[in-house]
Amino acid sequence: MNFSKIVVFYLLIVTVLFSQDYRERLFKDLELIIAEAKKENAPLLSPNFYESGMETYRDAEEMLKQGDDLNDITKEINEAKKFLSTSIAKANISRNTFINTLKAREDAQKVDAAVNAPNDWEDAEKRFRDAATAIEESDLNDAREYGFESEKLYRKSELNAIKVIHLQEVWNLLKQADEEDVSSYAPKTLERAKTLISNAEKELEADRYNTEYADELTEESKYETNHAFFIKSKIIEINDKDLSREELLLEVESPLKRVGEQISYKVKFDEGLDAATNGLIEELNNYVSRTDKLLAENSDLRSQLREYETRLGTVVAEKSELNEKVKLIEEFKRRVNEIEDLFLEREAIVLRDAEKVTIRLVSLKFSVGSSIIGPQHFDVLSRVQKSIEKFQNATVTVEGHTDSQGREEVNSELSQKRADAVMQYLKANLKDTSNKIFAIGYGEARPIANNENEAGREKNRRIDVVITPEM
Repeated sequence: MNFSKIVVFYLLIVTVLFSQDYRERLFKDLELIIAEAKKENAPLLSPNFYESGMETYRDAEEMLKQGDDLNDITKEINEAKKFLSTSIAKANISRNTFINTLKAREDAQKVDAAVNAPNDWEDAEKRFRDAATAIEESDLNDAREYGFESEKLYRKSELNAIKVIHLQEVWNLLKQADEEDVSSYAPKTLERAKTLISNAEKELEADRYNTEYADELTEESKYETNHAFFIKSKIIEINDKDLSREELLLEVESPLKRVGEQISYKVKFDEGLDAATNGLIEELNNYVSRTDKLLAENSDLRSQLREYETRLGTVVAEKSELNEKVKLIEEFKRRVNEIEDLFLEREAIVLRDAEKVTIRLVSLKFSVGSSIIGPQHFDVLSRVQKSIEKFQNATVTVEGHTDSQGREEVNSELSQKRADAVMQYLKANLKDTSNKIFAIGYGEARPIANNENEAGREKNRRIDVVITPEM
């Protein structure tokens, strides 16, 4: 490609891009108004102004393509803007004037009236255009009159569309029946079918939004129509076989006989068809009663089974819970044994019950009136610490006790100070912080021996560390 061709090629590209940008800037405001008009539904609510605006818009586009004078194109664009702006204003008036009509139109659209009742829909659309045109011409009287008429036409198209949706299948079936002369063979059955579908239509006319009963009538009509077809085919078959009266009666008896065989009952026809039918009905009722009884018994058995399953589930759960408790108790015993192994009898006595373990520190002694822990007791307290750390999330209570010598309030205060001292020592040295530690001074309130002699008083002056594990 030589240089001149390249230049022409690029000039062509620039020209096209400039033309596209130029058109966009020229028509930008107009196309915004078109979008607004569509949003306000102007094509329906102000059709003439909208169509005039769109026609003028297309003329302006054509003038641009043909390279007409820019002033002429601008005039055409401004004219289109006026038409479309007016259509927006008129559309707002129409929307407020035709509230009920537009609701009727919307309801007709929901049942696809344009397809299911095209003639009625077209009549309604034409009359509504007349109403919208009257708004455009500022003729409110005609607008209201045409609007009311179009509302009725929309409601008519809606109703007829609903009829088509619910009744058309049976209508077609009945039409086929007439074409095939079914009434000559089953006139009563076919007449019943026609009465049922007519009643269904009346139900829809009375309440088009409650179709349940109309649908029931339609289904019954469909059944009777197909029944009439069957009767016709059966009569033709009988005629073709040229059956005798006896053969015909035997053929009628055959279905009842087969029903009886299914429930192990022999149907007898020696007293006539009615007697045979009544006997079969009685046996069927007995069969149903026996079946109902068996079903009731089965339901009771199922209820009992569910009750047993529930009880079994409870027992299993209780057993599982009990096993878990046994494991916890065994584990508790094992740890208590380990604690007992930590102390000599002269250092501490380990007491155990079902829920807690108590370490009675018989070797921990305080000077008279003092709550200071001597260094000679640090070793035994470190083993108390190890005992506590064998449990997690336990509650530890350090209990201080005194003998009955001296005033009660002094003893209570002293026992609390001694318990606090032990608690603080343990807290300072424990690695596991999950256990909660408290201190309580009971004073002389909980003796374990006789305060009347020195040996008993010495036993009463004690520190008990009570560990209550989380079970």
